[in-house]
Amino acid sequence: MDLRLAIPLQGTLLRALQEVAARGGTRLAVITARYLKGGWNGSGLDLLKTLAEDTKIPALADLVAWTQAAEEGVMQADQPFEHALERLQTETRTAALENMQRIPTRLTLLVLPALLGPAIVLLLLPAGCPAVGRHERDGLERWILEHRNDGEKRSGCRT
Repeated sequence: MDLRLAIPLQGTLLRALQEVAARGGTRLAVITARYLKGGWNGSGLDLLKTLAEDTKIPALADLVAWTQAAEEGVMQADQPFEHALERLQTETRTAALENMQRIPTRLTLLVLPALLGPAIVLLLLPAGCPAVGRHERDGLERWILEHRNDGEKRSGCRT
């Protein structure tokens, strides 16, 4: 569970950190569990400061600063949680937009080989002319040059 989601759900910072450690699965959870198993005696803010210093995660450092501001009375008590959730939503939206921008590139890479083969065949062999295959290379080039500017809908093939 993400710490930014656990804070509003658990009510206190220390309980949110305990929840993150109990759920596991992330680097933050493993580090938090290590501190809590070692008999952590400090507050949730002290543990959060230690985690922010150890992990160098910018969101944790921001949360520490917001929580300290709330303790000093500069912010309301629930504003650090609101800021954390707002940042989570912004990061999620940004990641989604970045992934959507990558989709056309991925599709192009998948579709290009499928289209390239038939495109080469169509360029080399004009449609509707089975006799072209019997022409030698020079004859094929001559046939293409003769019919390149031909605006009529006739095949030009000899049978």
